[in-house]
Amino acid sequence: MKKLATFAVAVVLAACASTPKPPVRPPVRLQPTTFAALPGWGESDPRAALDAFRRSCSAQTRREDGAAYGRLAVYGGTVADWRAPCAAAAVASDARTFFEANFTPHEVIPRADQMRKVTGYYEPVVQARRTPQPGFEEPFLSRPSDLVAIDLSQFDEATDLSAQITEDVMKGLAPILADDVEPRAAQALNDRLERRFKTAVWGRLTADRKVVPVPKRAEIDLRTGVLAYARACDVYDVQVQGSARVQFEDGAQMRMAYAAQNGWKWNSLYPQLRDRGAASASKRGVCDFFAAQPPEQVRAAMNLDPSYVFFALEPMGDPTAGPRGAQGVPLTGLGSIAVDPSAHPYGAVLFVDAENGFRRLLVAQDTGGAIRRGPARGDVFFGTGDAAGAAAAQQNAPARFWTLLPNGLAPQRIAMN
Repeated sequence: MKKLATFAVAVVLAACASTPKPPVRPPVRLQPTTFAALPGWGESDPRAALDAFRRSCSAQTRREDGAAYGRLAVYGGTVADWRAPCAAAAVASDARTFFEANFTPHEVIPRADQMRKVTGYYEPVVQARRTPQPGFEEPFLSRPSDLVAIDLSQFDEATDLSAQITEDVMKGLAPILADDVEPRAAQALNDRLERRFKTAVWGRLTADRKVVPVPKRAEIDLRTGVLAYARACDVYDVQVQGSARVQFEDGAQMRMAYAAQNGWKWNSLYPQLRDRGAASASKRGVCDFFAAQPPEQVRAAMNLDPSYVFFALEPMGDPTAGPRGAQGVPLTGLGSIAVDPSAHPYGAVLFVDAENGFRRLLVAQDTGGAIRRGPARGDVFFGTGDAAGAAAAQQNAPARFWTLLPNGLAPQRIAMN
């Protein structure tokens, strides 16, 4: 029973430390190992990971040496610790040799109650129209001008957030330590505490300068800020994937890039329609279902998911590169992975071994609402187009994770937070 309170105990100890630090976060346990111990390392192809790592380096090395490599994550050292590997990456001719010469693998050991899974996502190519036309009536919306993102980590010292969390922990910790609570109740406490570590919230700034919740999907005005129109099932899938290439009737392509969200918890439409017996839990199943429904039924189905994603319409740029991820760099097909940024820093190099045989070296460059579930949850970017989408849809399996850290990063400096 006491091990169920591991997270809560870690919070108390960290929050009580005297050194100023960012908001307390769940610990990430790392166990040093060797490349020989990585399952299938010798047969894997790390070339895409090297390309992705170079892109991360271009972003990270513009920061000051003393800055934490991960703004939120609990490990990674400082930017200075990664300058040597980044410099070596710029001139590396062989990817495997480069990683083996510059990094030491560390197995990521999540808590027993944390999700261990790797899935896949991709960049769709969607037919769109600039004006509503039959079959192209669902809008992509731009970010509203009154939408604001609040980074709670910036308010920790001013609001004494860590102390507030510690007080909450102490109120609920005693019965767990005394073994006076069932495991399910202990887990519920841990879940409530982890929700307190959410570092950003989305809100709407009112005329009297107050921040209020953003409307859920059903309450959003779909007539304001329209960027383009597409099929409803395509718009929803792009909101799930986070970005897309849109192709207009004249053949021109642009990127529909992620801009913001409404802050409501994602509740995927796919399994909801499957459980209602309406459609298979796939984009194709939902598209077929929508095509047979009147507009009001399509709207009611879409509104089952209260979350909503807003976009920005951008020039295509380099057509060989993927969309920009949360790190701000273009994603690399089968070289980038979305992670929980409170567990892994953007730019972290991760080896994934999934139970379905997927084994690959990847670089943390993106995130998503469904991915913020701890250090052993990842979402692999498979690339652009239908083939990448088909492969991504097949990737859903339990997995183990390793993170590669620079050789010069001393053990006592791995954790900076």
